[in-house]
Amino acid sequence: MKIFLVLSNFPYKNGEAIEVVGYEVMRLMLAAGHHIDVQVLIRDHPNDFHAKKEAQIRAECRDLDGIDILPAIYLGRDEGRQSRWRKRLEYMITAVCSIPFIRRRPNPLLFPAMRARKEIDIAVRKMESDIILGIWSWESLAATHAIRGVPKFMYYGNPDHKPPEARLEHPQLYDIPVDGVKGALNLRLLKMINRARELQHLRMMRRCEVTANNSLIDAQYYKDAGHPRSLYLQNMWPEADGGPLFGGDCADNGPVKVIGSVGNLGATGNTFGLHFLGHQLAPRLERIFGESSIEVDVYGGGKPSKAVASVLNRPSIRMRGWVKDIAAEIKNSCAFLVLTNVGGFIVGNTRILLAWSLGTCVIAHTNSALSMPEIKHMENALLGNDADEIAHLIEMAARDKGLRERIGRGGYETFQKYYRSDKVVPMMLQSMQQCVDEYCAAGLKN
Repeated sequence: MKIFLVLSNFPYKNGEAIEVVGYEVMRLMLAAGHHIDVQVLIRDHPNDFHAKKEAQIRAECRDLDGIDILPAIYLGRDEGRQSRWRKRLEYMITAVCSIPFIRRRPNPLLFPAMRARKEIDIAVRKMESDIILGIWSWESLAATHAIRGVPKFMYYGNPDHKPPEARLEHPQLYDIPVDGVKGALNLRLLKMINRARELQHLRMMRRCEVTANNSLIDAQYYKDAGHPRSLYLQNMWPEADGGPLFGGDCADNGPVKVIGSVGNLGATGNTFGLHFLGHQLAPRLERIFGESSIEVDVYGGGKPSKAVASVLNRPSIRMRGWVKDIAAEIKNSCAFLVLTNVGGFIVGNTRILLAWSLGTCVIAHTNSALSMPEIKHMENALLGNDADEIAHLIEMAARDKGLRERIGRGGYETFQKYYRSDKVVPMMLQSMQQCVDEYCAAGLKN
């Protein structure tokens, strides 16, 4: 197949999750003999950081046959020129266009990548692409959904409206002002706009032949919304360098060390998880182990909300920032906590795959199994319903090396069976080929 791959980040082997997954898809599809044209849509304006990344991926792919890296499209190139009054006007227009009866039509103010449609349409036809593939990208959907004559396959990780919806349901956690008439009105407007975003997103997704979701909940969501082909296709992650260290370490003389969080401190799921950690879980752990005998390490950049920052100032919590070798940190911990799903914001989670690939004992909220049904309590993870149960599971894991090793091995086996990149990408390719064949048989291909 000639695949037109649309990404929101430059594919990068050692980057963030979205960069790693893009890299794995690109690498494995190329290895399977397909031709790949890579189009990256960047939300930001052009800058040195992105220029270096683009130069890096071009250098890495320069001598490879079957791949072309197209010039990146910067969606925010004119953003810096907008005045404050221009932005207010656009907000007002967006609010008006979000009222019932007229809010279903896709709006470029909500989906700026729609403006890249013509440029991508020209490129797709020039490359004579068989199929358009979007990976975890709101931008790819917005920019390509209206392109005719080529089937579209969207591998999604999170419906567009889902993070804003979670934030607006818990505004205090995200520093969204709600006090007074102005705050209440603004919250109501934001919810109305987000409802329009959801309806427009569904309309765009229905223009795509396949939506493949790495969360079972999301796959069912699109089915219930009337999408004709919504699939559950597992998340993916590469094999860890150096292999697994089953169970992780737990120092005999030092404090019990636990991974509390990994990733952007201000992200939607991390905000729920970090607030739960500081407000509910850490106090219980300090009572069980003693304040100086438990260390919960939080890794990642970004800035937490004020509500989250206020509860993270505890003796047991260590804010470690960005570290170069997160795998080494995980291997030196007795457990890896995944708390992003505690607040009802339920998504597929690559950090579980990261831990499983290293054979580490995962401890998570039971909600995690709703999105990833392969997660099984006492087989490949320890699952708790609330802070008391999760604290008890951490105590069990810290004191029982055999349990940590068994859960770590179970996680590694589950990762090998379902989630390794070279297991998931062939299934994706099979679904894509079926999509192309059916599209051509129906006489829809240009």
